[in-house]
Amino acid sequence: MAQVITITTVVVVAAMATLTSSLNVKLSGINYNPRKGADWEPLKLKCKSASEVATDMKILATVTSNIRLYSMVDCNQMELVVPAAKAAGLTVWAGIWVDKNAATYAAERDAFAALIKKGVIDATVIGLHVGSEAIYRKEVTADEAIKNFKEVKALVTAAGLKFPVTIADIGDVYVANPQLFAAVDIVSANAFPFWEAKPIEGCIEYFYSRMEPLIKLATDNGKKIMIGETGWATQGKADGASVASPENAVVRNPSILELVVPYSWWYLRDDFSLVPIDCWAMTVHSHGCLYCVYVY
Repeated sequence: MAQVITITTVVVVAAMATLTSSLNVKLSGINYNPRKGADWEPLKLKCKSASEVATDMKILATVTSNIRLYSMVDCNQMELVVPAAKAAGLTVWAGIWVDKNAATYAAERDAFAALIKKGVIDATVIGLHVGSEAIYRKEVTADEAIKNFKEVKALVTAAGLKFPVTIADIGDVYVANPQLFAAVDIVSANAFPFWEAKPIEGCIEYFYSRMEPLIKLATDNGKKIMIGETGWATQGKADGASVASPENAVVRNPSILELVVPYSWWYLRDDFSLVPIDCWAMTVHSHGCLYCVYVY
C-alpha cells in the first residue's frame, strides 16, 4: 500500500468550496484516506481515529455527497469510514488495493468478504473498484486483473448486492486491453495531461481527444465511463510534467468541471490525501491535490 501524506481537511474543503461555489456545482465525491502517517509509525500516528474521521466526514459533506476509498485493509478504513460517512449523509465508493504481491489482493478480497458478513457493506456503499492502476504499474496483467475482478464480482453477486464493480486504471491501459471493457460493469479510467507535459493552453481539448478512443470502445461495448483521476498540480517540479502553478490549476480545473458537469455519467472527485510518495520521489505530488479535480 502506498504511503500517504494528508493535507488538512479544512484547508482542502475551503479551497474546493471556493471553486465549486464559483461554478455553482457540488462535487459528487472526494477521494479519501484515513491515513495521517507513514507505514512505520504506531497505529495512532499512522491512522486517524474514529472521531477524527467523523469530523472529516461532517466537513466533506458540505462540498460532496460521496467519498471514494482505495483499500479494505489499510487503517481498517471500511469499518472506520463507512459508519462515519453514513452518519454524515455520505455514500461510499469502496476499493480493493492490488499490487505485485498476490497476498495483498487475497487479504483485501477476504476482508471484503468478512465485511459483507458483518453488515458493513450495506446501502451506503454504491460501487467498488478492484485495483487502481495496478496494470499500468505492471504489477498485474490485464487478465490477472480480470480474474481478480471476477472473484470479487462473484462475492458481490452472491451477497445480493447491486452496485457496479470495476477495474480502475489509466485510459491507455483500457484501450490496449479491450478485454477489460467486456469484463467490467463500468469503465473507470484515469487521464492526466499534466503528466504528459502539455501546456495549460488547450489542455481541455487535449484531454477530450485522449478520451475519444476510450469513449468509442466503451460505447461499442455498451459501457458507461467514469474518468477516475485527472487534475493539475499547484506546486512542485517533475521530469516530464507540465508547469505546476496555482494559476494553471485555477485555469484548468474549473474548465474540467465545466466540461464534465453536463454528463451524468461523469462524477467529480477531489483527492486531498492520497499522495503516493513511494511511487514518485518528486515534490509535485505533495502539492498536486489542493486543486486536483478527479472525475469518475
